[in-house]
Amino acid sequence: MEQPTYSKEKPWAVFRLLSIKYAVFTARFKTKTDAHIYMRIFKKHNPNAQYKVVFDPFNTGAN
Repeated sequence: MEQPTYSKEKPWAVFRLLSIKYAVFTARFKTKTDAHIYMRIFKKHNPNAQYKVVFDPFNTGAN
């Protein structure tokens, strides 16, 4: 029996963009709406940073 993985339960991820080639995993969410809400919160606290919401069901970023 296959157990659900964290990435399948929360496939939406927010990454902070550092450059064209690099990004840092920030958080993982169940819904796209939640990810966008938190991305706006992150931007409010750090307005000079760039963030991106991505659909990452295979956990290529982080868990």
